[in-house]
Amino acid sequence: AAAPTCAHGVRCPSTDLRHIRDVPHDGRLPPCRYWSVCWHGYNDAAAHSREFSHPCRFRGDTCRLRDDAAHMRRYVHMSATPPCADGAACGRTTDAEHREQYHHDKLPDLLIACKFGRHCPQQSDAAHCKTYKHI
Repeated sequence: AAAPTCAHGVRCPSTDLRHIRDVPHDGRLPPCRYWSVCWHGYNDAAAHSREFSHPCRFRGDTCRLRDDAAHMRRYVHMSATPPCADGAACGRTTDAEHREQYHHDKLPDLLIACKFGRHCPQQSDAAHCKTYKHI
């Protein structure tokens, strides 16, 4: 017998990865096995991004696309993070771990995995590092 579907569908508030992975959510794509370290998931042209869901880069209510059906189908919205105590003066906005732990106004909470990883020639470029993480 098929597993029961989540009653919340694409608006499921759960941040439990086991729940997200194992319980079908009507209207949401199945989760990518690489989850937040997948660099294909944020490329709108990639077929992969149309086949699997990934975490939304904006956590909690900071996502402006929560009323967009296509966005809700492709992205899982994780719970909000507390604001960074340093606010606009924060010097750690290129630190992927820090960004995932603390919200910074006007910046996504999750960085995209750079397809070049640790071999990326742009790791010293602050603008690049505000968007991409190098793992």
